[in-house]
Amino acid sequence: NTGSLNVAEAYDKISTEPERKGTCKYLRDEAVTGEDANVYSDVFASKTGTANGTVWISKKNGWVLKREVDVEIAGVGKGHQSIVFEYPTK
Repeated sequence: NTGSLNVAEAYDKISTEPERKGTCKYLRDEAVTGEDANVYSDVFASKTGTANGTVWISKKNGWVLKREVDVEIAGVGKGHQSIVFEYPTK
């Protein structure tokens, strides 16, 4: 988390408000830690603010490999979060 607010809480609030508008679209193929992934963007706008995210989904098993989110809430501030997920190997 970087910025002046809790990004996860802000993202949840923005992306679940009843009047929100959102889009999701495929961007490209890319590897994350050596694993092939589909990369998607998701954008939400609501009365509270805006959230712009990018998510990397494993082509192998559908698991989320990486997530980046930028949020902005008017009068409160901005924040950025980047997470790389690691799963146990069998």
